Parts: sequence; C-alpha cells; structure tokens
Amino acid sequence: MKITGGSLSARQLVNTGKETEKVGTIRIYSGSGFRQVDNVESGCICAVTSLKNTFPGQGLGYEDKNTTASIMPVLSYRVILPENVDPKAAYLQLSQFMDEEPELDIIWDQESGEISIMFMGNVQIEILSQRIKDRLGLEVKFDKGRVRYKETVTEKSIGIGHFEPLRHYGEVHLLIEPGEQGSGIVFIDATEDGKGSEKGKIVAGYLDERSYPGVLTGSPLTDISVKILAVGVHDKHTEGGDLRQSAYRAMRNGVLKNNSILLEPVCDFEITAPQEFTGRIMSDITSMSGSFTQPKQEDEMSVIKGKAPAGEISDYPVQLSSFTNGLGTVSIGNTVYAECHNSDDVIAQVSYDPFGDLENTGDSVFCRHGSGVIVKWDKVSEMAHIRPMAISDYRRHDYNSNSRGLNTDDDLKSIFEKTYGKAKDKTHIHKQIIRPTGENKIVIDGKILKEHLIVDGYNIIYAWEDLKNLAAVNLDAARQALLEILSNYQGYRNCIITVVFDAYKVKGGNRKNERFNDIEVVYTKEGETADSYIEKTTYEEKGKAYMRVATSDNLEQQIITGNGAFKIEAADFKKEIEATDEKIREIIEEYNRKSRLNSKVTIGDKI
Repeated sequence: MKITGGSLSARQLVNTGKETEKVGTIRIYSGSGFRQVDNVESGCICAVTSLKNTFPGQGLGYEDKNTTASIMPVLSYRVILPENVDPKAAYLQLSQFMDEEPELDIIWDQESGEISIMFMGNVQIEILSQRIKDRLGLEVKFDKGRVRYKETVTEKSIGIGHFEPLRHYGEVHLLIEPGEQGSGIVFIDATEDGKGSEKGKIVAGYLDERSYPGVLTGSPLTDISVKILAVGVHDKHTEGGDLRQSAYRAMRNGVLKNNSILLEPVCDFEITAPQEFTGRIMSDITSMSGSFTQPKQEDEMSVIKGKAPAGEISDYPVQLSSFTNGLGTVSIGNTVYAECHNSDDVIAQVSYDPFGDLENTGDSVFCRHGSGVIVKWDKVSEMAHIRPMAISDYRRHDYNSNSRGLNTDDDLKSIFEKTYGKAKDKTHIHKQIIRPTGENKIVIDGKILKEHLIVDGYNIIYAWEDLKNLAAVNLDAARQALLEILSNYQGYRNCIITVVFDAYKVKGGNRKNERFNDIEVVYTKEGETADSYIEKTTYEEKGKAYMRVATSDNLEQQIITGNGAFKIEAADFKKEIEATDEKIREIIEEYNRKSRLNSKVTIGDKI
C-alpha cells in the first residue's frame, strides 16, 4: 500500500469496509529482501500483513473510495488441467494471479469441481497461459469462452421470507426495486421508522454475505436496491440461522414477484483501419448488434467509435486483422451491463428452472400441528405473521404500529400460542434473582445458575471512548483500567468474570491465564483470537452457567447465542457499569451516614 496521508503503525486498527482489522507487521521491501518497521509516514510504499478483507485498488482510511479497472472481464473460460492435477490445489495456485491483476476473476465451482477464468478475449488467454507455464509449470488449456450474463429487476416488489420449523421463528419483509447502473446490490436497513434497528442490521449482514442468482438464467443479480422493512423475531425461539433463512427466502420471493430482464456486457470500442474497409466494418458492427458514430478520416485511415455486446466483439480483433492484412486494430474501453440484445435466445439455450433450484427457494416454512410445512412462494403473503401490505401502503410508522404489524411480545406470544398451545411457563424465560448478599443468580429450567460474564477485552477498550483514548497513549494502562472497572463491578454483582485479550496484543505464543483480584484474565495463544476462545468457552459452559458476553462485535452474536449465551453490547454494558458504580456510591453514603449515627451495620452486611 501507499500511505497518502498521516501515518500507519503496526497493530493499528484499520477499517477495511466489512469490519475493523488489525495491521500485523509493516515491511519495507528492497528487491527480494525486506526490513520490518513499527511505523510508516505519508508518501511511503510498504507491505502489511494480517489484513484479510482487502483488494487491489482499495482505499482505506481517508482514501475511502476504491479504484477499479473500467475494463471488466466478461467472458468465462473453463480451465482444462493436465491429468493427475488436483483442481482445488490448482485453484489456490492460480488465485495468486487474481491478487496481482484486479481485472482477472478466477472462479471455483464447488459443485462441479471446475475452475473458470474471466477474460476479455483470446489475446489475454495466450499471455496468461504462458505466465502459468513459466511460474507454476502447468500447461493449461481453455474451452470456448461464454458470456457472463447478469440479471436485474425493473419494478418494485415485496419479498417475504418466513422460517418456522418447530421451536424456530424468523420473518423478514424486503422492498426490492431497481438500483443505479453498476451499483450491484445495495442493502438498506429501513426498519424502526427508518432509523434502523439491531435486528435490521443483523439481517442486512446476512443478506450481504452472498450473491444471488436471478430467475431467468440463474445469472447473478445486480443493480438492485433492497430495503429491509420489517423483521419478526421471538425472544425464546429465534436463533441466528432463522433470520438468515428468512432473509434469503425473502430475497428470492421478491425477485420471483418482480419483472426481471437479462443483462449482457456492452463495451466501448474504437476501430482504426484503412478507409477502403470502412463499409465492411460498419456492416460487421451492425450484424453484432452494435452502434457507432460517424466515422472520422485521419490521413488514409478511418476511426470508428461505438458500443457493442462484449460477446460479439471479443473475437473481432482477429477477424479485423485478417481481412485488413494486419493494418486494422480494435481498442476496447469501458464496459457496462445493459439489456441483452438476444435475451430470448439465451434464456431458451440456458433452460434454467427457477423453481427447481432448491438451493435458492422463494418458498417459506410455516408450522402446522407441531411440524414444519412448505408454503409456495406465491402463497406466503397470505400466511405471513407480520401483516403484508401493498407497496403503496408501506409506511414505516404504520407498519410497526400494533394495528398494522407485530411489534410487541404479546403479538408474538399469541402467534406461538396458536401454533404450539399455551405453555406452563416456558423454560427459557430467565428470571433474575438479586439476593440480599448481592449474589447474582439466574433461574433457568428451575435451576439456579451462577452468572458468568465474558468480556472481549480489546473490543471493549476500543468501544469505550475514554479507554480508547487511554490506549492510544498506553495500551497497558488501558488494560489495567478496564480490569479495575470490572473488579468493582464483580465485587457488587458477585458473578464470575473472564476477560479475554487476543494474541495480537501479546508477545510470545502460549496462552496465559492470570488472576486480577477475583477476575480471570486470559491472554490467548498465537493464532487464537478472542472470538474463538469465547466460542469454545460458551460451548463448554452451556447449561452450567448463565453466560453473557460483553462485546460490540456483531459477528460474534450468532456464535454465542447458538451456544446458549447472550450478547450485551459494549454501550449497554457501559451503562450497567455506571449504574453499578452509582449503587456502590449509595451504599458507601448510607454506611457513612449510619456510621455517624454509631450504627453497627457494615458494608459487608449491606452488600
């Protein structure tokens, strides 16, 4: 990377778009060797390790805009490998070329076990084939190129996804409409009167995890705006996977209800050739379903500019060179996706069955008589628990009101009672008991369990402004301050507390366990993140304690809830800490007041 302003330090947090990551080491290269440094300033070109969600041309920090190649590869060629070569191993080797050249796109098909590479045409194939042979010692061949089509929608539609096998529940409503050209798929959380919600953010994260096939040819969807209108959950039955399933089904459901069109890549081109070939070239462009402007004459050459489908013009440079005796050239420029000129032929040739694609279904799962049943995509709106409406009637303040939707525990409770019958105090209702001693215990399934709080140390430090500022000056001091805060909290709550600091902040490779007063402090081993340690601990302690995890990491929520633990956001945890400090001050003031009256009550008795 090139540092265009400010500075960068080893182990610094960097926002890579999807998440915040930590820079590992910083290297300054000279030939094949390098030296490792702790800090680089503006103007320096360096290499960094540990960042996983970066790509060539990406801007980080102030440089938040990315630079991408305007000439995108639009033809897919299947790689034919020599015998006895493992395709998956070959794919991993070939992927290094994609890192070096952003315009390459190398695809691994898990189902067929085949590799495909996206190119602009035959010339690029010849160059890459030679590079693969020289570097990897592989003599690969390619089959005939196929156009990479995409699909989009032209209208507005409401997609509803419902996932309700026995003792599960999730429902998602999406507004799907056309987006700007070249925008891809944009997900917008429009829940809670347009201000967003934690549920909406979670669903947006699930939707953004993958690509989506269209319903005409199964080609990837693009240029679509998706607004998350409503999310239905239940405090006892909803798990992370329920919302993921609901969101995927809602996406497909909405596209099936919409009007789809097939898109093909269309290229800008400039052809230069002797004037006597102008008529033939213009005829060829027309036969390729292309368009062009008035040819210009430069000396004895004609210059023709225009647009043409990439699948039609990709092999034209070879034809042009042939009939102009090598004097004609074609320059390919910017590529965009536009409506396909022969979509009926392509759709018929592909013969894709959108209803037979069970991996991408618009159907939903509802619960009847204690078991899950499939409801077809065009009947889902009739059975949705959140009341569906026409697009023109979607108003967020109405949609989330009790008269329109299901936004309260009572609403959801009535649905589950209709489905499962009334229960005798469902076992997952957690009743908190604060005993006179201050000991914090929870009743689950009739058992009294001790509370075990796990704190993601660095996550909390960088989520709390005061600790974050302290960490910028002295990380050890920030760590010590957090432990002292938690020590006061633990003394009042009398719960078990484990604080986890991951290996990126610790010198050495072995896990360390220490005690700070009554708090367990864990420094993970090299290569072991705090997330993975927390996942393992919540799994091992499942059913033995009431587990809570303090973190601001949204990705951690699915893991810990699946293990029976509960997430408390960093901001909410800070409020708990502040409330506890206030309680302790009140106890001390009460003790001092009674002491002045010669009371025999002690702090220990009160706590």
